[in-house]
Amino acid sequence: MALDMRQIGARLRAWRLGAGLAPEVVAARLGISRAALYTYEKDGIPRLDLLERAAGLLGVSLAALIGIEVEHFPAGAGFFERLRQAEAEAEQILACFDPISILLASPAYPGRLRVMLTEATAGDPEAAAGAARALAVLEERRAQHAERPRPLT
Repeated sequence: MALDMRQIGARLRAWRLGAGLAPEVVAARLGISRAALYTYEKDGIPRLDLLERAAGLLGVSLAALIGIEVEHFPAGAGFFERLRQAEAEAEQILACFDPISILLASPAYPGRLRVMLTEATAGDPEAAAGAARALAVLEERRAQHAERPRPLT
């Protein structure tokens, strides 16, 4: 089985977002530049030692980071980022269960979701920050979907 380096980079980005870590923080802890981190998130990490360190930093197994294990995300932002990445390349998606079908929701839904999450996380800065990260990814998913050309069927 050949490793898909681009998918490894995409998973790295999703786990970083899910952990709420800034690119500068991850780059510094890995001993690389921020530009190198962005390149790795786009094209994959070419070195096994760096993959192992990144997995340890993000609190995931090396197997999950390289894609040979089931991915479990403790935070919504990481899950929604991975979903956004899959949607970017998919021609068709069949979802048996999608917790928030943001692509099918009305234009008013994201605003109402933001109000609901703001009220639900009032007084808990950590939960509010996690909700803000998840909402940012959801908004990016909607924007990305709107820009995709629609196939004629």
